[in-house]
Amino acid sequence: MELRELKTFCVVVEKGSFSKAGEVVHLAQPTVSLQVKGLEDELGIKLLDRLDRKILPTPSGRILYHHAKGVLNKMEELKAELTESLGPKVKGRLTLGTGVTVGENIMPKLLGSFKENYPAVEIALRILDTSEITKQMLSNELDLGVVGAEVNHKDLVLEKFTSDRLILIVPPSHPWASREAILLSELAKEHLLVREEGSGTRMNIRQELKQRGIQESDLNIVMELGSSGAIKQAVMLGQGVSIANQQAVSSELESGLLVNVPIKDFALVKEFYLVLHRKRTRSIPLKSFLQFLKGYKSF
Repeated sequence: MELRELKTFCVVVEKGSFSKAGEVVHLAQPTVSLQVKGLEDELGIKLLDRLDRKILPTPSGRILYHHAKGVLNKMEELKAELTESLGPKVKGRLTLGTGVTVGENIMPKLLGSFKENYPAVEIALRILDTSEITKQMLSNELDLGVVGAEVNHKDLVLEKFTSDRLILIVPPSHPWASREAILLSELAKEHLLVREEGSGTRMNIRQELKQRGIQESDLNIVMELGSSGAIKQAVMLGQGVSIANQQAVSSELESGLLVNVPIKDFALVKEFYLVLHRKRTRSIPLKSFLQFLKGYKSF
């Protein structure tokens, strides 16, 4: 008896149908029937009765079902134990590319936890903008990317990872700091600090403005800066206002160094995506990391 035949037989008993069982085990109905017949021929007993389109186990079939389920459950437990025990033994190198927000605010803690479970995996983290991550994924320089804007390429696959809010930040001395909210039209007149070209944050803002009939050129952009840290410092120094990832400025908001001023009818949620190469075989360290990330919750 083979495990695949036992699994097929158990599903037939549970579903009471060859065709429904085939949908579960991803086999054509004739193949399901052949596997069950193979078991009956090998054991020399009838395992199933066919009554009015309903498949029912014979007394011998019920005995086999009971023991087969036990065997299959034990096999699943064995696989789980082996996978868990393999964790510390997984070896290899993992090269990741992320934007500033994820790279500075999320990955350090995640990578620390991952290394506790997989200490033999060597990790390299590169802080890059979305366009550079896309380029390095296509040139096989990265195993995995995390981007803050959707990228479209036939060789890349995107999976949702987490999300963050984009918020307007001003210094405490700014006239808007005491306002409950401002209008989007007011923002267009204010000195605005933005991230560099290729930044996922800037792409998100540009897209949202466009949907409201506003071009980026309509804004009063006075400075482009290459990181969230530079944006925060410039805003705190009174050089302008900016739209930033809430996660990146959370400590400054809590300490009162920056103030969040809502923009009416302009609530933005920024999605972050995992980027994988469609044609590349995933290494064991990468598979382990992707499985680890499934337990991460959005902030």
